[in-house]
Amino acid sequence: MSKIVFLDSSVFIWGYNKPDSNSGKILRLMNDGEIQVMISEKVIDELRRYFITYYSKDVWSSVFRHITSVVEVIPREKIIKELKSWGEKLKIRT
Repeated sequence: MSKIVFLDSSVFIWGYNKPDSNSGKILRLMNDGEIQVMISEKVIDELRRYFITYYSKDVWSSVFRHITSVVEVIPREKIIKELKSWGEKLKIRT
């Protein structure tokens, strides 16, 4: 059984730009199914802005297809609902 991990946008940015980096190794583990990756819609938004700004919409489209084929994207609403269930124990920024 693979481990479930949450990745932020920096792992994807470094992993795509520097395949030999630790982030690149994490993406290989993800691609090989050795880890199960979850990300938020916010991570998708950050990656979209980055790849469109520094590359192109076509590159972003390719990256988006790859990411969504191997990760689970957690909707904002589900995250907010879960955080609210924790009540006053957490400060919530949306």
